[in-house]
Amino acid sequence: MTKTTQITCVIIDDEAEARFVLEQLLREIPDVKLVGSAASALAGLQLISTTQPDVVLLDIHMPVMSGIEVARELQRRLFTGSVVFVTAYDAFAIEALRLAAFDYLLKPVDPELLRQVFERIRSQQQSPPALDQQLELLAKQLLHDHRLRLNTRTGFILIEPREVMAVMAEGNYARVILTEGREELITQNIGHTEGLLPEGKFFRASRSCLINLSFVRRYDRKKHIALLENNSFTKEVSIAREKAHAFDLCWV
Repeated sequence: MTKTTQITCVIIDDEAEARFVLEQLLREIPDVKLVGSAASALAGLQLISTTQPDVVLLDIHMPVMSGIEVARELQRRLFTGSVVFVTAYDAFAIEALRLAAFDYLLKPVDPELLRQVFERIRSQQQSPPALDQQLELLAKQLLHDHRLRLNTRTGFILIEPREVMAVMAEGNYARVILTEGREELITQNIGHTEGLLPEGKFFRASRSCLINLSFVRRYDRKKHIALLENNSFTKEVSIAREKAHAFDLCWV
């Protein structure tokens, strides 16, 4: 990080409103200079390469390339600044970030918490946390399965993320397809359920379908159909046309 009193910052978030809010909040923090914003991971990496900021405010959930994948790429490029993750409420990700000692902010971002993050970063200017060590700890947390509590109409079920093959929207509810073909109707919607599952292991195939990439065995590009398989149980799911390219990139 630079030794000047001014801290330079870059925002990477695919949501225009989220970028706008952060830009306005940063203007209220003394000695913090926003040097650019990017609407995608790839554009953000280019911006960081050009501006070499002290701090990157990085959204976790982005299409094609997640915030955690961006952080890994920054590690590969020997980035020496600080990474602050920004996320909607996601109990699994928040616990992993906390245990890996990453700074993080919840959306909608609280102005006072944002100011405190920059104060903490300023106090660590001479010896910022090592990004490679933080990412190693984060990877261990994300690879560790945590049981999820999913509410049903009569109570709740406790399952591990690795048991979930797919989640299908059913109005305001969702149907969880588990290994061996067992199904559970839960009272959380698909968006809420997606936030509970590990980042990078699941793919939003369409507005109404979320799949576990570990169970994908075959993909038909012409029909946009993916085959999920676990032992003798198989299930075909449709991949939305606008998601097809991102789905391909999951195995690049």
